[in-house]
Amino acid sequence: MSSSLLFTPPTTKSNAEKKACCCDWGDKCSEFKTFFDKNKRELGQVVEVRYSNTCKFHNFLHAAAHFLHIPQSQQREWKTQYDKHVADKTNNISPAATCPRITIVKFHFPSILALTTTKWTTPLTREKIETLECYIGRDPPPQQDRLLIYNHKLGSGQKEPSDGKKLFRIAPCASKADVTAIAAKIQSEGSIEKPSSLSSTQTSQRAVGVVGSIVKCRHNQNIEMTRIRLEMEEEEMQQRTTEQWKDVVTEMKSEIDEKNAIIAAKEAEVERLLELQRLKDDEIAQLKGGVEKHRKRVRRTQTSLSADAADERIEGYCEVVWEKFLTLTSNAGGISRLTIFNDEWHANHPDAARLLWGYNSWKETKLYVNVFFNGEVDVNYDPSANIRHTKEGDLKMPNLTPFERCMACRMFFHLFAHEQIIAL
Repeated sequence: MSSSLLFTPPTTKSNAEKKACCCDWGDKCSEFKTFFDKNKRELGQVVEVRYSNTCKFHNFLHAAAHFLHIPQSQQREWKTQYDKHVADKTNNISPAATCPRITIVKFHFPSILALTTTKWTTPLTREKIETLECYIGRDPPPQQDRLLIYNHKLGSGQKEPSDGKKLFRIAPCASKADVTAIAAKIQSEGSIEKPSSLSSTQTSQRAVGVVGSIVKCRHNQNIEMTRIRLEMEEEEMQQRTTEQWKDVVTEMKSEIDEKNAIIAAKEAEVERLLELQRLKDDEIAQLKGGVEKHRKRVRRTQTSLSADAADERIEGYCEVVWEKFLTLTSNAGGISRLTIFNDEWHANHPDAARLLWGYNSWKETKLYVNVFFNGEVDVNYDPSANIRHTKEGDLKMPNLTPFERCMACRMFFHLFAHEQIIAL
C-alpha cells in the first residue's frame, strides 16, 4: 500500500495536535494537516464554528456529524456545554461557561469551498453549487441527497424561502482519496492555491482554475488510482471501532425515524388535502346545481316579464275597473260570490249572515264553520281577492272552494224559507 501513495506522508503529530479536528480520520488527518501546513496551503487551516441553537448551525452540524462520523457522545457533550453556557449567561453568572466550538480542518470540505468560503453555516443555492462545481460527480446528486439538502425545521430562526427553491449545506464530504489526489497534485505540480499577494478577484479565479485542473486529473486517473481509492476506503472501514459502528447505526436509525416521521406527516397532510378537495368538489357541484336552477328561474322570469310587459297597460286598466266595481257592489248591495264572502260587505250589511245562514254575525258564521270543518275549509277565503284577468281584459273568476260549497249548502236549507231575502 505504501508504494502506491502519491505523496510522502510526514511523521505523525502528537495527540494534542490530532485534536485540532473533530473527525475520525485519526493519524491520517494529522498527516494531511502537517503536509498542507508544511507547504503553506490554506487547506491545512482549521475552521472554527461556534455552537448555537440556530437552524444554520444545526444543518452544518448534521452534515459534519455524518461525513466525519462524530460520535453521539461528543455531540451530547457539546450540547450540555452549550446549555450550561446559555444558563450562565441568562443568570448573569461570571465567568460564564465557555461556548463550545466545532473545529474542522479545511481539506475535509470540497476544495473550491475550502478556498472561497468564510461563512460555513450559510446555505448555498443550487445556482452557486453549479457555478462552483463543488459537489460534482456525487451520487446521489445534491438535489436528491438528504445530507446536503438544507432542512428549515432544524434549530430555530429560519424560514423556508418564499420562492420554494431548495438550499444546500456546506458539508465536509471530501474523502481520503480526494485529499490524497489534491496532495499528490501539490507535490507533483506545485501550487494550487492563491498566494497571499493576490487580490480577492484573482484568488477566486485562481481557485476555480485549480478545481478545474483537479477535476480533469480525476477523470484521467487510471485503474491503479481506482484500486488505491477502494483499498483506502476498505482500510478506513476496517479501522472503525465497534463503538463507532454503533454510533453510525444509531445515527442511521435516527435518520430513518426522522424520515418516517416526515413521511407520516406528509401522508397525513396529503389525506387532509384530498379530503379538503373532496369537500370543495361537492361544494362546487352544489353551486353548479344552484346556478343552473337560478338560470332556469331567470329564463322563466324573463319570459313571464316579457309577456307581462305586453299586457301591463291592459291589466292596469282592469285593476282600476275592478276596484271601482268592488266599491260599487259594496256600497250598493246585491248578492253574489263577490259580496257574501267579503268582510267589508258584511260590515255594511250586519244582518246578512243571519238571513243567509242563520248566524248572528259574519264573524260567528266563520267561527262555527271553522269548528265544524277544522282543517278542511279556509274560512278567510275571499273570491273577490282572487280575481284574475285574461289577456283580452276579461275577468276570470276562481273555482268554487270547499268553504263556498259548504256555505251554499247551508244557504239552501236555511235561506228559501224566509221571504226577507228579498230585502237584500
